[in-house]
Amino acid sequence: MIDEIRDVDLVIIGAGIAGLSLAFRAVQNNLNVVLVDDRRNGATYSATGLLAPRLDYILHDIDLVRISDFQCPRWKILFPEIVVPKQFLIPIDPCHRRKFSCIEILLKNYDRITPLRRKHLPESSKIPHSILEKMEPNLRHSYFDGALSFWEHTVDPQQLLREFSSLIDEFLSCLKLQVGPESIRFETADKKIKAVYFKTKRGDNIKISSSRKPIVIINAAGPWIQNIVAPLGINLGIELHLGIQMSVPGYFFQNGIITFDEKGKYCICLPKGNFLQVGPTNTLFTGHPNNIKVLPEDLEKLFATLKSILDPGIQVSKFELLKAGLRVKPKFGDTNRPIIWSHYANGFKNFY
Repeated sequence: MIDEIRDVDLVIIGAGIAGLSLAFRAVQNNLNVVLVDDRRNGATYSATGLLAPRLDYILHDIDLVRISDFQCPRWKILFPEIVVPKQFLIPIDPCHRRKFSCIEILLKNYDRITPLRRKHLPESSKIPHSILEKMEPNLRHSYFDGALSFWEHTVDPQQLLREFSSLIDEFLSCLKLQVGPESIRFETADKKIKAVYFKTKRGDNIKISSSRKPIVIINAAGPWIQNIVAPLGINLGIELHLGIQMSVPGYFFQNGIITFDEKGKYCICLPKGNFLQVGPTNTLFTGHPNNIKVLPEDLEKLFATLKSILDPGIQVSKFELLKAGLRVKPKFGDTNRPIIWSHYANGFKNFY
């Protein structure tokens, strides 16, 4: 038996932050929405948890920073209890003073071009060596020239996902279906997708269609986005990047600490109660998203980066993998903007 859900305007595949945001706006615009998800941990799960316009995007895409400055405060308005401000320190390595002088200039410009962020957060500043050692006594003693300080809003990504999903359940009319992995099928005809078939985790077979007008299907499946379209002969031209976060038990810092590894990649050390979250990595991943493998040497590199800023007298007994996830990047250009693929060229007018 197949249960049919008719007269649907929009089907969204994937209930991460992207899928939930699309559903939220669609229902606000009076669309009949079905949101399907298989409850696997995707990109949202592995995120660091900064709701920030991103200082590191300024040199590549300053317009994106300005757009994000408008968008980020919306999360604070929606979820004031879980979105909290946090101070971040960038210790100034005396061996690379010129690089940190450039970062200081970037911070000043960051404050200037993110006025909505600055409306709720203190401005960036430079902290002298003597104050830094009192603020963060576990950093290497008598080494750093001080630190650069700035503030961002932070959130627990999993808590944000739960709260956002509950908000949609409570106030908006959106049907959610929990489906089995790899169970999605499409019925196609006349350059359109006519219906979408799912098998729920309870074993029910569901058909979603519309007699009024063609349904619009949005593939927001994160790391599995290519797997959804592969049966239709579509190649998106993407690559996956693996980000891992390490957990180190203990109380090390009062503030978020941002440092750099030997290759110049940033690493965020974020206090999380009784442990320290350290990461992320950002390495090319060529396997299947169902089979994420974390190499021990990747964890060792994160640990080495942490040890390089801790005072030698601080004992660190152990560390372990906290979480790992994949990020989708297009191959056709170096961009951090959201990408919308229209599959019209593949013969589907209503699939994105």
